[in-house]
Amino acid sequence: MVADYLKHKQGFIVVSHDRHFVDQVIDHVLSIDRAKIQLFAGNYETWAAEFERENQSELEEKQHLQKEIGRLKSSANQIERWAGNAEGQKNQSAKSDQHANLDKGFIGHKAAKVMKRSKNTLRRTEKDIEQKQSLLKNVDEVAPLKLNYQRPHQNYLLQVHDLRVQRNGLVLNEPLSFNLKRDQRLILFGPNGLGKTTIIKAIMGDKRLMAGGTITMPSSIHISYLTQSFEVLQGSIQHYAQQFGIELNDLLNTLRKLGFERSAFTEDLSDLSMGQKRKVSLARSLCEKANLYIWDEPLNYLDVITRKQIQDLILKNQPAMLIIDHDKDFIEAVKTAPLLAIQPADTK
Repeated sequence: MVADYLKHKQGFIVVSHDRHFVDQVIDHVLSIDRAKIQLFAGNYETWAAEFERENQSELEEKQHLQKEIGRLKSSANQIERWAGNAEGQKNQSAKSDQHANLDKGFIGHKAAKVMKRSKNTLRRTEKDIEQKQSLLKNVDEVAPLKLNYQRPHQNYLLQVHDLRVQRNGLVLNEPLSFNLKRDQRLILFGPNGLGKTTIIKAIMGDKRLMAGGTITMPSSIHISYLTQSFEVLQGSIQHYAQQFGIELNDLLNTLRKLGFERSAFTEDLSDLSMGQKRKVSLARSLCEKANLYIWDEPLNYLDVITRKQIQDLILKNQPAMLIIDHDKDFIEAVKTAPLLAIQPADTK
């Protein structure tokens, strides 16, 4: 509805992380990152292609700079050795020439010239190293995310038959049935208010929400559950890692790969922005050992770059998942079966 309205308007700015939506309504992209602000003509796809091209170019430049820095450091080490050898030869000559009729002044002068020349060259080399390292800081290479997925041996991970859920005594949906097998990714889909999140909570064990039907899963299955509204986030990130039994370093490394600022590591989790809180919860889920991931709107508050990171990670690892989300491009990319459409309960 909003997209249809904006298609007939001109001269507006829209801020959104929904790729499908923005592709319908924009003709320019104002891209803001840590280093610069750029304006691109076109839609999201145009920007994404240019962003990828620039990233590849910057990565190649970074690799070139790293090789140059390595070569210069090797040269600097060699120059220092030459200077040291010149001083050593001067001292050795002074001792051995006690019984020889040689011009010690000449030898000392020659060694001094070699040392001076070497030190001048070393200073120039160190300056070149410093200059290239300053350029290197502007190139940000993102390490790939990792998923602690443990592929299960069971074929059926979740079986749902004629499930109906309720809220405040009111049945929300028509009976829902599906089987989730190993390596499958199923999407619960439907308008807000039909009980998608309530269905997830029932699957996760809250039987009070069930108005009928059955839910069956192997008792040995380990589930990583990402809630829509976040679990209670407060206290230190160290305590949060301990609470979920994951290694602190793994959590911090994953957060850095998601673009989380190091300065936020020391903040109380309750003081973080919504986007930062989502990344903390998401990083925790990625670090947990799991046979099945149940994610309720995992992309909420996440920028398009992070969304693409998550999408690529899923496609690479092919985990078993049950997902609720509204990002059409993400859904189409990761699903392995038709959408599980939730139908409203017949109130007649």
